[in-house]
Amino acid sequence: MKHVSILTVAIASLSALSAQAQTANQFDGLAIGLQSGLHRNKANVTAPGNVTFTDKQDGYALRAFAGYDRQVADKFVLGGEIGISRGGPETNGQLGTANFSIDPGMMFDVSARAGIVAAERVLVYGRVGYANSKPDFSAANSTATPSTFSRNKRDGGMLYGVGAEVALADSIGMRIEYRRTKFSELKVRQFLIGAVVRF
Repeated sequence: MKHVSILTVAIASLSALSAQAQTANQFDGLAIGLQSGLHRNKANVTAPGNVTFTDKQDGYALRAFAGYDRQVADKFVLGGEIGISRGGPETNGQLGTANFSIDPGMMFDVSARAGIVAAERVLVYGRVGYANSKPDFSAANSTATPSTFSRNKRDGGMLYGVGAEVALADSIGMRIEYRRTKFSELKVRQFLIGAVVRF
């Protein structure tokens, strides 16, 4: 509910900004941008000795993206997008005799979005796609045999998101978005605000 409330307030603020912009056809064509915001990782890893470690870590997110949108019948927008971002903060912890370390690495994503122009220069949309990362998991337990565990391989998961984009000028806009991604042992939540440049 907290994320939804923040998103609602932010959309209202962006809508107020858009009212000051000049009228122009928007949300159509090639776009690139940069987003930043909050990032939360929830890890669930099993160490030697069948010890399961669960932890949440909050950090800072930075994401670059490029995409293409097509505005259909004035009110509807369909598009695709690729992006790259840091997978979030590293996690280190201890549970009994077991120690854990998780480095999420970089995260790549590809997604499609569909939205509706809800007000002049305001696009509200949903997103679905696929994300891939290469997290580095390691664990040790002095009372287990074997006593160490490590894995560093690619993992993929479904991505979902909702957001709003506001055109502030003919080629410049602002975007706010909430995203969720689920990997095998890692759940990711992001709340991002950023700028969009269209060509």
